Amino acid sequence: MNTPQNMTRRSCAPDDFALNQRHKAFTLIELLVVIAVIAILASLLLPALARAKSKAQTTVCLSNIKQWTLAFQMYSEDNGDFVPEEGDVSKPIDDPVNADAWYNAVAPLAAQRSMVDLYVAADYPMPASKSIHSCPCAPKAKFTPSMAKAFFMYGENARICINKKTRLTSNIPNVRLSAVPKPVDTIL
Repeated sequence: MNTPQNMTRRSCAPDDFALNQRHKAFTLIELLVVIAVIAILASLLLPALARAKSKAQTTVCLSNIKQWTLAFQMYSEDNGDFVPEEGDVSKPIDDPVNADAWYNAVAPLAAQRSMVDLYVAADYPMPASKSIHSCPCAPKAKFTPSMAKAFFMYGENARICINKKTRLTSNIPNVRLSAVPKPVDTIL
């Protein structure tokens, strides 16, 4: 039974099997080359992704500022051309004296919840949250926000809106939006 053909088949079969096995596996060098190529591609893409993320955060922040500006204009139109109150910064944001503060009175005009509503729901505006009160570029709060000490990422220009407590004690009227000397050059 040991014909030359059978012997050839027997001797070839193990070699064919070994040859097929070699082609199915990666060598260590091939694996290291693939990992190096992936690392190089990642190092090229990560800075571009970081720039894209930064641009997206800036766009969200600018959109929020535009929404605040439009809401301030709507508030002014509904309230005799007066800008919204700053509020009494020495009192908690839920104090009745701050009911007409800009962060409580203006946000609903932009179809957003007021600052007090967010704090009552324990949904504090933080840089990562989706709210008109939240700037994704802002640093995180270094304290625990509360009604008594709220975390603000946006603010109203103090030259336009004088502190409510100061206005009441000094009998100073609030500013009219139309009375701002250079509206294009003035930060709201």
